[in-house]
Parts: sequence; C-alpha cells; structure tokens
Amino acid sequence: MLYKENEKSIETLLNSSHLSLLKDKELFLRKRELSDKIGLLLTECIAPIRLEIDRYTKILPLEIIDSNAKITKGENYLGFPWTILDFPRKFDKKDIFALRTFCWWGNSFSITLHLTGKYLEKYRSTLFSNWEEMQKTDLMICINSDPWEHHFEKENYCPIKECNPNSAEYETMAERLNFIK
Repeated sequence: MLYKENEKSIETLLNSSHLSLLKDKELFLRKRELSDKIGLLLTECIAPIRLEIDRYTKILPLEIIDSNAKITKGENYLGFPWTILDFPRKFDKKDIFALRTFCWWGNSFSITLHLTGKYLEKYRSTLFSNWEEMQKTDLMICINSDPWEHHFEKENYCPIKECNPNSAEYETMAERLNFIK
C-alpha cells in the first residue's frame, strides 16, 4: 500500500519531462565529468598564484604566504552549482583575506579579493590610492552590504570606472562597508 501511495505521489509531482531528466544517466555522468574538470582547472591555478605570492613576501603577512589552498563545491547558489578555490586564504571571525576564484555554473568564472578586519585596514589606503589606475581596468567593486553575495548584478557590483572616488556617495560607501571585494 505504501508503494502505491508513493507511486501516485511521484506521478503528481513529476511530469514526463521531469521523469525523463531524472532517468538521463548521461546527464549525470557529464555533470560529474565537468565537475572533475573544473576541480582540475582550479587546482592548476594554485602554482601560478603561489608564484605571485612569492613575489610579494615583503608586503604580505606570513599567515597569508603560508596559507593552503582550499576548493569547495556546492549545489545551490541562486539555483546553480558552484566551485570555489580560496587561495591564498585566511578566514577568522573578524579578519578575512581571500583571493577567491569562483566558478558559478551557468554564469561565469570570477576572481575576487575579499578583505575584512585587520587585512582591510592594512590594505585599504593602498587600494584607494590606486583608484585612478584601477579605473582604467575592467575591475569591479562590491557595493552590497552582504559580503557573501557573489553575483554581478548592479545592486551587488559596480564597475570601478563608473565610481567617482571624489563623490559623497563613494565616501559613504567606502566608510560603511566593513569589507572590500
């Protein structure tokens, strides 16, 4: 009896398109293959990043220089799977230093420098003193108050070339954010 009730429930919830997709083993094999390739691609990024870190040993804290890479995966950031390489990285309650390479399936790859706490204080003036140079690039800055939003919609990121560092709005944004991405 329980089986019959579940069968009826399945038919109610899943239409023929859903059932076809659920039975498509090739889809799941291809997803696994792609996930493995993304993991390999991010792993291959570690050595060149390490070379860059080694160039800046005089200005980077030891805990950043000595940090290990970490790759994490998830299935649902705004409905899509994701894979992240954090390297270099240091996450504490108040202090974050992370170079985050983010593969958001169905959307994009991005690289984000995420600073909070003592790392933000250490590098804030350097970042803002180079604002004019950064405005010549395609870099973006997070304008959202939530540091864990990663999408590139206009309420979350703004192209640096469109931000006027002398405006009152910019001053307010820079002061209210307790992080920079």
